Amino acid sequence: MSFDFSFVFDKRIMEILERDYAELQQLDPQTSPKSVIVISGGIIEGLLFDALVASGKWTFEEACNNVLGYMIGQAKNKRIITEDRLTDATRKYRNLIHPGREIKDNVVFEETDAALAKLAVDVVIREVRNWAISEQNQRNIRRLLTQLYQDQIEFLQLFSIDKPTDSNQYEHPFLKYSVYISIWSLAANGILTVEKDGKHKEIVRLNPEAVEPIEESVIKQRVKRNSIVLDDRNIAGSGASGSGAPPNQRFLRKIVEGM
Repeated sequence: MSFDFSFVFDKRIMEILERDYAELQQLDPQTSPKSVIVISGGIIEGLLFDALVASGKWTFEEACNNVLGYMIGQAKNKRIITEDRLTDATRKYRNLIHPGREIKDNVVFEETDAALAKLAVDVVIREVRNWAISEQNQRNIRRLLTQLYQDQIEFLQLFSIDKPTDSNQYEHPFLKYSVYISIWSLAANGILTVEKDGKHKEIVRLNPEAVEPIEESVIKQRVKRNSIVLDDRNIAGSGASGSGAPPNQRFLRKIVEGM
């Protein structure tokens, strides 16, 4: 049985994980408990090894000098995983490779340990995959944020302004139309989401994965809100010379379709 490990950052590790996972699926915890535990431990270590190196916690060489038990703690600290379902036998899976250590440590492996180890593999895969996808999205967002033009920067800086306490006030200062239309390219790149909210308004929200990168590289402070209600009555019209007239919707559609 094959499995999609394309989320793994180091392709050399990805190939090893694919091979070992396919082999694990052929093993029965009842008849081959030791093999199941050893391979399960190796897969989990490979997943955490790759994620911790990708996160910047360790270099490849540093990761090579750490054991699974320590990797688990560091991965939880980094929020790469949230659960630890490994049995003691799985934590010490390397010791099972050496008969002397197996005797010295009195390692006992049973069908139950093997079954839990096999289950733990799928749990760790799910959590590491979710982390890796989020990490890759953040990397893409950070790259995009280095390429912003001034209107996009000006719009994103609005998220560092407190939301008005008076519900009758606009949630944003008067916007140039060029700043307003910059939201569409930001939305196309996954930094914002935009939805209509009645006749004159739109709700613009920050992608949660974009918050930290924006704080770091754009506004240089904490985001104070994750959404802004835009009101076209407080946005310069396209061709209205900044009069505050509602934007020309036909002109807007042409711009969006051209993106």
